[in-house]
Amino acid sequence: MNPAPDHHQLDLDRLNDLGLESEDIRALLTTLESDLNAQINALSMALNAVMEPDAMHRQLHALKGMAGMLGQGTLLQSITEADDAWREKRPDDGLRLTQAVMPSLRAWLAEARDWLQRYSSG
Repeated sequence: MNPAPDHHQLDLDRLNDLGLESEDIRALLTTLESDLNAQINALSMALNAVMEPDAMHRQLHALKGMAGMLGQGTLLQSITEADDAWREKRPDDGLRLTQAVMPSLRAWLAEARDWLQRYSSG
């Protein structure tokens, strides 16, 4: 099991502000967990392959959208910086920034799974 993140990656206050019912939150977290897991796996594979800046930009852009909806500002900022580097064809910066954001993305996934388990058993 992943250690608990030092700070929360998942902004559940946004869900509370929307007044969602537990069933709706569970459905949203299920989708988030599935999509986030797929995006992290694809990004990890891309990091281990020959990295094409446009492909890396597309992967990070998708994650940026998810983080913009349900992530904290610091996570969104980190993803945006990595995305910008790839979009601007700065592969050295893109690689460094993408590798740096991976632990936060994994913590976000672990947190989503934890919350999903809580909502599923409640």
